[in-house]
This record gives sequence, structure tokens and C-alpha cells, in this order.
Amino acid sequence: MWSNFVGFIDPSGVPLRNLADLAGIVNLPGLQRWRYVTVEPGPAERRPSRNAVGIVRPTRGGRAAQSVWAPLAGTVETRWAQRFGAVEVAELLTHLPSRDGSKEAVSVSLGFLERVDCVIIAPDPAASRIKVARLTPKGLAAQAKYRRLLAQTDERWITRYGLADVDRLRSALTAVLTGKAGDHPKLAEGLAPYDDGWRAHPPYADLTKAMLADPLAVLPHYPMVSHRGGFPDGS
Repeated sequence: MWSNFVGFIDPSGVPLRNLADLAGIVNLPGLQRWRYVTVEPGPAERRPSRNAVGIVRPTRGGRAAQSVWAPLAGTVETRWAQRFGAVEVAELLTHLPSRDGSKEAVSVSLGFLERVDCVIIAPDPAASRIKVARLTPKGLAAQAKYRRLLAQTDERWITRYGLADVDRLRSALTAVLTGKAGDHPKLAEGLAPYDDGWRAHPPYADLTKAMLADPLAVLPHYPMVSHRGGFPDGS
């Protein structure tokens, strides 16, 4: 519930029609029944609907749950380090770049965010070989601003072009991401590296295989630009 939905809901609200992009699994009726969120009509709506611009907001109980769940990932990581050893956990983390693309991309991006005072990067007190990145007040403000701008842009496009055209665009772009060519993702056809490319060899080969098998699970939401260039091509 936290990882798939509640963790993505800003206290100021998120447009209902954006939820498919924010979370892979949405049990909205259940969250409403359990009083974690409310769904309010958007501008010029009598009642919210999934294809409209209704606004999802956390309730008082939802905000309390967010405050409890948010630090749990760090707590679990600390317990794993205590139980299995910091070295083993650190080794595990180095093999999980996932949506971040590569360790270089993560390093460059976090380095920039640290320089502009949006994150603090420090060793985990319970496991000195593990580094933890936390948003600063400036980083939290930037995150909230991004979410507001995303919602405002969505609403401006609907006002300017109409809901039907925006939905057709969203459907066309979604088809690019989810289309199949036989038994493999069509998107993967343009991602296969050439034999001499750095993505075809260790330590990147495993990540490349995972990316070709399921691009949506591995590719970052935004291009990750490092000294190698843009991930995944590096050109």
C-alpha cells in the first residue's frame, strides 16, 4: 500500500487521472474504505471519475500512516545490516541500480543534488559502509513543487486541448511502452547494445539483460546523464 500508492500522494493532492503513472497497483476503493485517502471533484466536475481531474488527498489517518511508513525503509535496512552484516547488505545494494540505470548515473545525480543542498548523503550510523541519502528541506520543497507543476500542466493541457485529445495522447504513448513484438517488449528492439558496447559487458551486462526483458521495470523515468552520456545509450 505504501510502496504502490500512499507513498506517492502529496498532502496537497494528486490528480486522479495521474494515478496510473504514479503507481503500478492502485486499490483506490480499498484505500477510501479504510479512510486513508479521499477523492474530491476537480475543477468543473460534479463527481470524480478515473478519467477526469478529480483530486486524491490523504486523510488525517493517511498522513499519520505516511509519517509512520516513510522511515521504515531505513529501519529495515538497518536491521538487515545488524542481522546479515553491513558488508553483505552493501554488496546487495550495489547490484540493485534498477531504475537509476547505473552506479555512475546514481553518483552523478546524487552529487549534483548534494551540491545544490537538496540531499544529505552520509554513512548509515548502524552500517558505516552503507550510505544513506535523505532530502533536505530544500529538497522536500523541490519535490512538492514538481508534483504541483505536474498536476498544473495536466490541467492546462486538458483546458487547452480537451480531455479527449489528452487521453488519446496518453494512450498512444502508453502503447509505445507496453507494445509487444512476439513474446518480447517492442521497446526493447531499440535498446539492444552492439557487441563491443560497454552495456554488453560486465559489470553492466546483467542490467542490460534485465532492461531488455522488462524495460519499464528497469529504465529510469527520466534520462540519467553521466560522464558516459545518456543512459542507456551512453552516446
